[in-house]
Amino acid sequence: MNAPELGPEPLSDAGPDRSPSDAGSKTLERGLLVLETLAHNPRGLGITELAVAAGIHRTALHRLLGSLGRHHLVMRDDHRKFRLAFGVLELAAAVESRLQEAALPELSALAEAVGATATLTIADDPECVALLAVEPRRIAVRVSYRTGFRYPLTRGAAGIAILAGRRAVKGERPEVGLARERGYATSHGEVQPGVWGLAAPITPGGRPAQAAVAVTNLVPLDESTIAPRVIAAALAIAGRMGG
Repeated sequence: MNAPELGPEPLSDAGPDRSPSDAGSKTLERGLLVLETLAHNPRGLGITELAVAAGIHRTALHRLLGSLGRHHLVMRDDHRKFRLAFGVLELAAAVESRLQEAALPELSALAEAVGATATLTIADDPECVALLAVEPRRIAVRVSYRTGFRYPLTRGAAGIAILAGRRAVKGERPEVGLARERGYATSHGEVQPGVWGLAAPITPGGRPAQAAVAVTNLVPLDESTIAPRVIAAALAIAGRMGG
């Protein structure tokens, strides 16, 4: 599996009526669109499939794939399908570290305020992963959450909240639609037997959710009190992440 080798680059996007800065902005936008399209197609796409899915002419797409390949962001596999490459993981690791840094003070304050374990969960479709957990210091009996724990994205308050922070899709659980309306999700016993949870999506800049803040407890807590605090924590983290 190698970086794409697509031959000579076509002429620049800059035309007689377009400045180099305009052309550069357009190229960047197209490059990001290619990465987003491949992220939603983990099995890979052929050049024609990718051109159609991204809405980019093949000539421009060839140039973009060549540049992305040289930066190890895109690769072409043995079946001549384009996929995201390991360079994306390096970028993701940096973002994940920044997300943890942004979330820790909010989770700590939330856990102490509500007297329950506060967690940060991220999507790794079709699963979600517990990235960070903070337990309240003043509560003797509380839920212990192992970071790195994985479970289906469609289960549990955090997973439902992440899905609710995205566009509606056909066949989604009714709980996802309800969470989208309320701004938060709840669940009871879906991930851990007997454990109740309430979560809100993190949507920096209004982008589709890839993470959620949640509180978990051995017994249900008052939603009218807990939900505003969880939503506020999610908004604060989104703000720290530039949203």
